[in-house]
Amino acid sequence: MRITILSLLAAVFILAGCAVKSADKIETSGQIPTEFSSSGGAKLPEKWWQHFSDERLSGLIENALKDSFTIQAAYSRMEQARQAAVKAGAGKLPEVSYSAQGSRSRSEAMGQTAYSNQFSAGLQASYEIDLWKRIDSAQKAAEKNFEASRQDLIASKISLTADIAQTWYALKAGILEKRIIEEQVQTNRKSLETVRMQYRQGMARASDLHSQERILEAAQGRLINAEKNVNLLENQLAVLLGREPKEFSAAPDAEIPELPPIPEAGIPAELLKRRPDLISSLNAVRAADYSAAAAIARQYPSLTLTGSVSGADSDIEDVFDNWLGSIAAGLTGPLFDAGSREAEANRARAVLQERISIYRQNVIRAVKDVEDAIETEQREKEYFRSLQRQLEIAQKNTKSVKQQYINGQQGYIYLLNAIENQQELEVSLVNSRLNLVKARISLCRALAGGWEQSS
Repeated sequence: MRITILSLLAAVFILAGCAVKSADKIETSGQIPTEFSSSGGAKLPEKWWQHFSDERLSGLIENALKDSFTIQAAYSRMEQARQAAVKAGAGKLPEVSYSAQGSRSRSEAMGQTAYSNQFSAGLQASYEIDLWKRIDSAQKAAEKNFEASRQDLIASKISLTADIAQTWYALKAGILEKRIIEEQVQTNRKSLETVRMQYRQGMARASDLHSQERILEAAQGRLINAEKNVNLLENQLAVLLGREPKEFSAAPDAEIPELPPIPEAGIPAELLKRRPDLISSLNAVRAADYSAAAAIARQYPSLTLTGSVSGADSDIEDVFDNWLGSIAAGLTGPLFDAGSREAEANRARAVLQERISIYRQNVIRAVKDVEDAIETEQREKEYFRSLQRQLEIAQKNTKSVKQQYINGQQGYIYLLNAIENQQELEVSLVNSRLNLVKARISLCRALAGGWEQSS
């Protein structure tokens, strides 16, 4: 019977050892192309926003990385994960505790009072032998979660800096658009005064006067909207910087920079090692795998060693003169749990498969982000050049139609149409320049902004 029991225990140990999966052997990689559709030759600086050579933007971002509540929250999440890893690793070491007690009693007999003291103290220790790597797997899962949170912090920094840059240049474009519309309002107001004078002299029709009033009112409406957008963008920038909107005013100039050379995109496979969101996702896969290994190991017996030493005496200095010690080993395991541990192991396996799928999807999405940014910038450049040509033609057309109107060869409505078309193109050109900058910022974000993992 003894041989049968030992054989049974040995079989359980062997089966359990085979059941625990090694997380180090997990390979997860998405199907990605060998190269991007286009790439530049410029190398992104580690602080990618320096790509635009904008000192004010650099100053805002440097301060935001210290003051932003978003970044502070990410640091706190990382610290939570770090402490969870420390806690998980504590199980690999013995747990030692102590106890101490003292008492004083009084007794009376035969008219006499007697006092007695009693002191006791002890040490207890316990240690679980990690037979199936359950504790080790739990610790490694926590460590991978910590690394994932560290990468999430870097991703938060990249997202914050990109959001600040896009808002900064949107604010610049908004101020430039506002100034253009202000000039348009002044031009339209002068034109209205001229048409009103001509109307009084019988040289212009009432329809010409009303049309000019309409175009002025439309420009004033656009100005109101432009002022609103500038104020909202300032508020948005303040929040990103961790400031109170009412106490913040950026007051940037109205210049949108010329784009520097296109940065080098590298190859898609490099994104797996460069983008923090992908590294975080991969660490989440590894953490899930270690968690699954720990869940499987919980189905099998645990072996715990315990020891204690204690002493007692009426004199505190002699407590350990007479002591008692013990040491024991205990093997405990589930006999019947209605499938609870097995269900937990199956759930952990499902979590692992889910995270593998999420990782692969994230890889595909990361490649798409780069391709989208490259395509957007290329097409926006073409559109910007087209708008430039359209504006040149519109300016010539306005000048020509104005001369024809003065010569009586065209009605005033044609001049108004020419002016409106030119004014719309002036604003569209500003928005297109902004879209070019935004596309470049999106490319920097998609490439992880040259942000080194050591940052």
